[in-house]
Amino acid sequence: MSFLLALPAFLALAAGTYRQSVLLLASANSPGRRRALLLLGYALLGFSLLPLAADPDWARRLVQWFGELSLAVLLVVLLCWLVGLARSHP
Repeated sequence: MSFLLALPAFLALAAGTYRQSVLLLASANSPGRRRALLLLGYALLGFSLLPLAADPDWARRLVQWFGELSLAVLLVVLLCWLVGLARSHP
């Protein structure tokens, strides 16, 4: 559950930065759109912590959450890298 919220959170955070927005969306974001994407990303990361609060074994779950975050970031970085390769070699 946390992974399913963390993956779009990191995608929104990546799309909210100038460099990655040009890469992923093929255009620079307006300041309002950039702020909205960053807010969405941080909100989804916060919501990904909610299952942790409901688990009685929260210490183990916290370690698992950090692992899921790491996997989600790795997938987003690979996606950005593949999109960059595809756009540089038509």
